[in-house]
Amino acid sequence: MNKLSREAILKLHAGIYLRGDTLAVHTRKKMIVDGELKKDSAYDTVKINDTSDTSFKKALAEAIKLKEKHNEALVPANYHSRKQGKKSITKGTLKECLDMTFKKQWENGNNQANIKIYMRDILNYFPPTITLAQMQTDAHYNGFVNYMKKTIEERPTNNLATFNNRTTNHRLSVLRETFREAISKRMLEQSKLLNPDVRVRDMGWSNLHVIESKSKKPISREDEVRLMELAYANDDVQHADAMQFLINGLGIRLQFEFFDPQFNIDCIDYKNKTINFFRHKTQQWSGDLPLNDIAYRICVKYRETAIAHKSRKLFPNVTVRSMRTFFEKYGKLLEIKNFTPYATKHTFITRLCETKTPVKVISKLAGISIETVLKYYAQETPQALREAVNSINDSNIVSFIGHNSKELIK
Repeated sequence: MNKLSREAILKLHAGIYLRGDTLAVHTRKKMIVDGELKKDSAYDTVKINDTSDTSFKKALAEAIKLKEKHNEALVPANYHSRKQGKKSITKGTLKECLDMTFKKQWENGNNQANIKIYMRDILNYFPPTITLAQMQTDAHYNGFVNYMKKTIEERPTNNLATFNNRTTNHRLSVLRETFREAISKRMLEQSKLLNPDVRVRDMGWSNLHVIESKSKKPISREDEVRLMELAYANDDVQHADAMQFLINGLGIRLQFEFFDPQFNIDCIDYKNKTINFFRHKTQQWSGDLPLNDIAYRICVKYRETAIAHKSRKLFPNVTVRSMRTFFEKYGKLLEIKNFTPYATKHTFITRLCETKTPVKVISKLAGISIETVLKYYAQETPQALREAVNSINDSNIVSFIGHNSKELIK
């Protein structure tokens, strides 16, 4: 058997090569390990004792056995070659797949704080060790949706016991993204999904229907004055001043910004009358923004109190719960409908709109998108509509027509 004949035989045995008087055995493997692509290899040689066909065949048999040993050593029982295609690589558990997806998609994003909350709610319902395949039932989907509804309604911060499907949809979105990532890492089979049809993007874990909420009403100037008078008369001064700060203080959110431990008098530049605070929704600092006279006077009024307290907060004696109680109490006393802390941010933005502040400026001051300003906050009041149409009046044309509108209507 000549060299060409031997090389032809070796073509039938991938990874075994003729190198002079030896056979080289080289094995390369690509594997999915805990959802990550790993590469490994092994190398050995077998000596061919002489030029006889018998020695070659003996060396080849030994090389084939080495190749088999390589495959066993490089591919433990719980791993699978990428060439196995549709087979599931591992039985991915919910916890490990959530962590894997978070690390890849959300860890360095602006929304990571919210994602962690969504993941916590998911793991509070599903056992961390449940596999993604085991979750693919109508009972699990419906059970999670009902659990979220009950959980949100009973949260201490939800005084009105309201439920918005959008809140649950955020959690469902995290689950769907986790399923997609697991499928791409072969930790979940497409065929195991609640709806395995590749044309169905929600995979059976569909969002709940969301009814667009009606535009919130801002606090009227009249109600604001009535409330301040009554609150001051009842010695609810701190809570009334805190409310004023929320109305005038750049749309600061009550729970996540006003009561954020990072938010204290160190955020206030008393010399330049500016404030720089951490915005929870965007996960970014606001940058130095100007304070109006009302907000600045409140900052000055409570400065000494804040310095004396270890938290250095403007209102160290005011809590989330006491503020909610304040709004509920005076809303009932003064018969102000839908009077909640959320109305303060809406009032701040609506009043800017009423003063014809450019939308880009409102977006910057309030820390929200231009689209959000236009969709939810800019109110088309009758007065604004009247002023708009009157703004294009031309006095010369009015006099030319020559009618007195008051005389026309009798």
